[in-house]
Amino acid sequence: MKRFFSYDDQNNFVLHETLEEAKAAAEKAFDYCSDEARSEGWSESVDEICYGELRGHVVETLREPWDIDKHGEAPEEGCEHVQYALHDLPHNT
Repeated sequence: MKRFFSYDDQNNFVLHETLEEAKAAAEKAFDYCSDEARSEGWSESVDEICYGELRGHVVETLREPWDIDKHGEAPEEGCEHVQYALHDLPHNT
């Protein structure tokens, strides 16, 4: 799983394999804003450029056939009952 990210208002949220890739993407976005600032002034969203490491994510914890006795009336035919939970990712820090 890609666990590093960068964000800017042009590319939005992007996942990366390494922290270095995430930082490089944020630096590229900042450089673009800096170049634009010379002629148009600083973008209002320049302070939203960021990068970092994901700390958790949602995972599927259960998938089973729909059971009317347990789950009530199915919303549509052929449904499965699925549950998700937010889990922390292990970290090197």
